[in-house]
Amino acid sequence: MDEIYLCSSSELKLQHYQAFFAGLNKKIIKISMDLPEVQETDVLKVVYEKLKIAMQLTPLRPIIVDDVGLEIEGLMGFPGALLKPILSLGKMELMKKLSESQFTPFSQVKAKLLCAIAISKLSQSDQSLVDSYLQKNECVYLGEMKGLLNFSKLEFLNDTDTTRCFYPLINEINNINHYSEQNISEMLDWTKAYSHRFNALKKLQELTP
Repeated sequence: MDEIYLCSSSELKLQHYQAFFAGLNKKIIKISMDLPEVQETDVLKVVYEKLKIAMQLTPLRPIIVDDVGLEIEGLMGFPGALLKPILSLGKMELMKKLSESQFTPFSQVKAKLLCAIAISKLSQSDQSLVDSYLQKNECVYLGEMKGLLNFSKLEFLNDTDTTRCFYPLINEINNINHYSEQNISEMLDWTKAYSHRFNALKKLQELTP
């Protein structure tokens, strides 16, 4: 069985990876690693930097890093990968004010959840190859999920359960009232194809031998 090392301090993230790769002859092993929070909105740039740091901290290979973000329509990709610090500072009320307009109520703001995964098999002695390797995007996989962000449920916006106020858009349906609580629960299940992390892992599985 092949082993893959996940650089993360999150037990929940480990469970996601282990469940996804169950039956695929791959064993996911977590390396507890508190990687620095890169101050950047672009999730791809964030995982690039995290991967380079992780490659210096452990000789184990292959290693994976993972980061998520939220892009709100009209805010030019903001907050992106800065979602976690914004949540930790309790600034989602500001996001609500910035997002609403006379045309779009704050309960139906278009947004996109993103998950970027970066993987490397390069050894520490190959560090000089890392930048060119990353620039070619040969090791990064991006998953997306479009939806509506309902800021009227601000109490659900926290760093452990952001998606409880996120309503996926299936077939471009733009009416939040269309969804029952059961529909929402099923669509936000990361093991289903609607999940941003599932989509990123699926690309990883298909494109990485």
